[in-house]
Amino acid sequence: MKYKGEKCFYCNEDFNDNDDVVVCPECGTPYHRDCYKQAGSCINHQLHESGEIWKSTQDKAEINNPDKDSEITDIKSSDEKTQEEAFQTDNGILKFDLSKPFFGLDPDEDFDGARMSEIFAFVRTNTMYYIPLFKKMKSMGSKVSFNLTSFFFPYFYFANRKMWFMALVSVFVMLFLQIPSLLIGLSDNISYGILDEAVIQYARSVFHNLLIFIEDNYNTIETFAWICNIGSYIFRFAMCLLGNWLYYRFTIKSVNKIKSRCPDPARRMSIISSSGGTSVLNIFLITLVIFAGYIFLSFCIDIVSFLI
Repeated sequence: MKYKGEKCFYCNEDFNDNDDVVVCPECGTPYHRDCYKQAGSCINHQLHESGEIWKSTQDKAEINNPDKDSEITDIKSSDEKTQEEAFQTDNGILKFDLSKPFFGLDPDEDFDGARMSEIFAFVRTNTMYYIPLFKKMKSMGSKVSFNLTSFFFPYFYFANRKMWFMALVSVFVMLFLQIPSLLIGLSDNISYGILDEAVIQYARSVFHNLLIFIEDNYNTIETFAWICNIGSYIFRFAMCLLGNWLYYRFTIKSVNKIKSRCPDPARRMSIISSSGGTSVLNIFLITLVIFAGYIFLSFCIDIVSFLI
C-alpha cells in the first residue's frame, strides 16, 4: 500500500495494508476514512496556509539526501529556503521549515502534557505565527512577545481566541479605569457641553447631588482620571507583551482538559479541533458585553447620585 508506514494526520496511528485511506483533495494529507469523517475536513492547516502539498516519508528522505541524485538536490528551491526560520537559544538554534508538516517539528513532542499535533489542531488558524512562537516559549522559557491586537483591543483578541475569562477581565479592567473620566465627562458636558437646555435641566435634576460632589472634588477626581488613564495604558502594554503567552498557556490547559475527559484518541482530536481556532461570533458577543457594561455603569452612577 502506498501509505503503509505513514501516519494518519488525525489519530497519528501508522497505516497498514488493511486500512481504508482517504486523502485531502487540496493538500493530499492522508487519513483513515473514519478519522476524516470525524474531523469533518482536513486539519492540516499549515499546508493549506502555505500552499504546499503533503509529502511521504520516502519523498522527504529523497529530497534531504544530497547524494542520491543531483537533480533532487535542486528540489528545495530558494523560495523554500526563505521560509526557514530560526531562534537562538542557550542550547543552540531552533530551526523551523514552514514548508514541512508541523514546520519540521516532532508531532509527538510534549508541551506539558499536550502533543505538538494536538496544539496544531487546537490553534487551527495562523499556525505559521503561533507554532514557532510556542516552541520558542517552551525551549527558551520566554513569556514576552509583541501582540499589537491585544494592545489596542485586548477584549476582542481574547474573545476571538475563545479565552473568555481573559476577555471578561479585560472588559472589567478597562471599564473600571474609565469611571473617573466618565464622571469628569458627565460634569463637563452638563456644564459646558452643547446640549439642549431641557436635557441640561433634566440631567441637573437627576444628577444634582452627584454633580455637587464632582464639583467639590473636581481636582481629586481629575487626578484619579489621569492615574487611571496611565493604568489603562500599562494594562494594554502588559497584554501586548503577555497576550501570546497567555494564549500558549490557555492552549495547553484546554488540550489537557479535553484529553482528561475524552479517552478515545480519534474523538479527542475532533473535540480539540472544534474547541480551538477563532470565533467571529465571540467578537460580537464581547461587544454586547461592553455595551452592557456601560449601561451598568450608568445605572450605578444613577444609584450613587440618588444615595449621595
